[in-house]
Amino acid sequence: MVLPKSSPRHSDLLEMAREWIFEFSPPAPSITSEKTVIYYQRKHNSHPLKPSRAMDPEQDEILVSIIRDTMKRFGRREKLVVFDGKLSVKEQFDLFRSATTIIGAHGGGLANLLYTLPGSSCADRPKVLEFATNPSVPDVQKGSLEVSYYTMYSKCPWVDFHQIFFVPPSDRETTFVNLHEFAAALTVIFSPFPSPHVNGLLS
Repeated sequence: MVLPKSSPRHSDLLEMAREWIFEFSPPAPSITSEKTVIYYQRKHNSHPLKPSRAMDPEQDEILVSIIRDTMKRFGRREKLVVFDGKLSVKEQFDLFRSATTIIGAHGGGLANLLYTLPGSSCADRPKVLEFATNPSVPDVQKGSLEVSYYTMYSKCPWVDFHQIFFVPPSDRETTFVNLHEFAAALTVIFSPFPSPHVNGLLS
């Protein structure tokens, strides 16, 4: 297991923001009863100056299949939602409030972690699995371990934060993860039995 070298920050400010959000917009009963597993899907964009950092399309399909199969293996009853960012702010707000699990590459879509609802216990907190850059893929955000939502959310009490790293041949346009590490991470996250906490690279 490899722990990111960056440190968490701003957890108090995030907590204050959440209190303000929940005070002015309490979750609807349907959101709290209809649970989801969200896969955040980054796709290639057409902007010439902005790197896409999109998941390889073929691997993307495999990742969704592995999620679906692992949910079935562990009897998970949530709805699997593939989220590509093309929702209104209100729709994103409601979707992430319904999440028990959020999976996907580092990017703007994961900023919605702020909206997740806390679980009834530590074990019931929403699980997060972020795909992050690292020195083995220097063309992806310079390979910096600080480029991660780990720096903001790893110590926040309302989520259980996990990571796996991008692997070669990931570059600024297309990214990949190790499928065995991904499957192992899902087993940790979806298993009903106590498992070692995994922040960092699974091996």
